[in-house]
Amino acid sequence: MSMPMGRRVRLSAMMFLQYAIHAVWFMQLAAYLEGKGLGGTEIGWVGNTAAIGAILAPILVGMIADRFFASERVLAVLNLAGAALLYWGSTISGGWEIGGLVISEAWAIFIVLLLQQACYMPTWAITNAIAMANCEDTERDLPPIRVFGSIGWVATALFGVVAVKVLGTEWDGTPLPMVAGAIMSALAGLFAFMLPHTPPPAKGEKTRLADLLGLRALGLLKKPSFAVFIGVSMIAMIPFAAYWTFFSLYLKSLQVEIITGTMNLGQFIEIFAMWLLLPIALKKMGVKWTLVIGVAVMALRYVFFMFGNGDELMALNYFGVLVHGIVFSFFFVTGFIYADQAAPKGMRAQAQSLVLLVTSGIGMLAGNWINGAIVDAGLGWKTVWMIPAIISGVLALLMIAAFHPAKRKPAEAAAETEPAAPQDAPIPTEVAEGTGEDETA
Repeated sequence: MSMPMGRRVRLSAMMFLQYAIHAVWFMQLAAYLEGKGLGGTEIGWVGNTAAIGAILAPILVGMIADRFFASERVLAVLNLAGAALLYWGSTISGGWEIGGLVISEAWAIFIVLLLQQACYMPTWAITNAIAMANCEDTERDLPPIRVFGSIGWVATALFGVVAVKVLGTEWDGTPLPMVAGAIMSALAGLFAFMLPHTPPPAKGEKTRLADLLGLRALGLLKKPSFAVFIGVSMIAMIPFAAYWTFFSLYLKSLQVEIITGTMNLGQFIEIFAMWLLLPIALKKMGVKWTLVIGVAVMALRYVFFMFGNGDELMALNYFGVLVHGIVFSFFFVTGFIYADQAAPKGMRAQAQSLVLLVTSGIGMLAGNWINGAIVDAGLGWKTVWMIPAIISGVLALLMIAAFHPAKRKPAEAAAETEPAAPQDAPIPTEVAEGTGEDETA
């Protein structure tokens, strides 16, 4: 049965707005902070508020959306609170003095944006949970909905074009992107009240301390395939961060003038990869091989960068940018789909938050630190790219050898509507991994 068009449109608009919020202001944050006189270390701490927010996501929200309040209401509250905090952040000029305590401007910005990111980062997991809860078939229906998040991300470039070309005002390095993000967040918060009602699947069940801390999803790690998936996802952020955080420096060293536009080519391909290729890959190859291709292509990307450091082979760098869409769609989006399939009904938002924790949180923090140390060591760009290429290749082989998720059958997909297992009982094998038996091939 196909999804009703009205529901599809609302879920797609939700994704568009949610990812546009972040893209419109966060990508130019470093330039804005540098203009305010913050140093490199201070900029790094403020930039890591997103990763810290992702670490807080399972504690603050995953359990709340699973157990106490409808997911769309939680999303609305978080976006409205985030809008107020982001606007507040745009107005900070100078430090604070509270009862004789002097707080520098850098710390004031860090505190406000940390609160904003604590509200924002959990919304990625919540929007995934809302979309999946309202999909008839997640492998078929989710990619064409999630792709609108990528479209929203790319579309935010229009803000800068309008500001500079039409209004004749500066954009990058000013507080205007943060104001635009606050407006987008407020719109997303109001729109959330129009989303399909998504009640908490575990409402009324006994609550334990592990639930309050969002730790219940850790029980899924008892399943070998899920544990391998989580481990690989966290380590994969080391090579992913090499591109996400440091590729702009590499392009600058090659005297590329339009850096943001060059990197956005990857987002354009991501739109088509997610919309057209991912549903076909999931249907024909399944979750395992889709994930393997994603991490293998990530290795190939860094091979392109290794040999693209020169005028004659400059085109290899663009090939490496273009395959970003395949990397993100096949590995990261498919990872969220797998987590939804692996988790019991009453734990899905927590499972989404766990994936967010190990990737955008712990993984990104570790990736930024490790890659930063490699770049600062002055080993040259070829070595900088060789290391993530090797890591990605090893992870692809590990997925082939050790990741064996059970294949979903139609009867199991239909069983998702049944009540979740009691929270005091062990996670049922048949719920945690489909059939509970690992594939042998």
